[in-house]
Amino acid sequence: MHPTTTVAIAGTHTTTVAIADLTSGSHMLYTVIVGILVLAALAAGGGYAVVSLAGGKVGRAIVAGIAGAAVATIIGGGYAIHLAMDNSMKKAGFTCSSQYCE
Repeated sequence: MHPTTTVAIAGTHTTTVAIADLTSGSHMLYTVIVGILVLAALAAGGGYAVVSLAGGKVGRAIVAGIAGAAVATIIGGGYAIHLAMDNSMKKAGFTCSSQYCE
């Protein structure tokens, strides 16, 4: 049985919502935010590389492009590791709160 929350909106009616329903949508939100961060890192590195290349600084452009790709890889890879660990923990039957796993 999931813990429930009762919500009353302007006295019109009362709706009971399971906490699991409220938190299930947040995983997709995290995925979208990580995707946006990866794209931002790529855009920042690529933009800086283009500006450096236009200024005639080829070495700085190469470093900026590699740095942007590295940051994007670290962000995306870290989130992928987190998802893989989370799925493994669920399959093994462990329950985890924010700090502890049982």
